[in-house]
Amino acid sequence: DAEAAGVLAQWIDDTGGLLKATGVKDSWVRTIASVHDGAWFRLPGDSSYICSLAGGRQGCKLGALVFNLIYAMALNMLRRRLLQIRYVTIHWRKPLL
Repeated sequence: DAEAAGVLAQWIDDTGGLLKATGVKDSWVRTIASVHDGAWFRLPGDSSYICSLAGGRQGCKLGALVFNLIYAMALNMLRRRLLQIRYVTIHWRKPLL
């Protein structure tokens, strides 16, 4: 919803983004960003190119990693919020292995 999007946008502004928040060096952040700058694609049957200004590039090896980092961040935000409103209590159990 709009409130959650606002919270995420504020977090990005405060931390400088996901990669910076996880401690990735600025030089690597710039390198990774440059892979996606000017990404383009074409639709079948269309001769024009579409330039993507945001998002991932299809087939990028970092895509799964970035997705998992964002998903983990979202789950952690949800967990904290649910604990804050005392909606859930987390019970830890012994690991299976």
